[in-house]
Amino acid sequence: MTIPVTVWLASVMKPILKIHRLDNLAKSVRFVGLALLGLGALNQADAAKKPNILWIVGENFSLDLACYGQKNVSTPNLDRLAREGTRYTKVYSTSPVCAPSRSALMTGWYATTTDMHHMRSHRSDGFRVPAGVRPIRISAGRRLSTRT
Repeated sequence: MTIPVTVWLASVMKPILKIHRLDNLAKSVRFVGLALLGLGALNQADAAKKPNILWIVGENFSLDLACYGQKNVSTPNLDRLAREGTRYTKVYSTSPVCAPSRSALMTGWYATTTDMHHMRSHRSDGFRVPAGVRPIRISAGRRLSTRT
């Protein structure tokens, strides 16, 4: 269980503020030191529970990796990642082109929801993706072209 640092610090500082003698100060310093060590151990325990996620996206791989049975390609590091992690054999795309598919993967929305299914957004209704989701930027070529 993780407690907010401010609550923990207030509970630790309360006995220290009541110190009137020097020998109690030494005890309090030791207590605070041990409490800080314990807090560090709590943070390490929480960090150990979080999984490491490595997301590799490649264009037009199909089954062209050794971990999928290709005999003419040597990919030992990717094969090891596939052996130790999760390998997908039935994956479907929401769009036939790369950028809208990646957009759908990253946001969890269909490319038609954000109107990115044509590699760029043409929405004029003021729709914006939520804060924290970075929209795909319009290319320089699109900026220089005129809309008809």
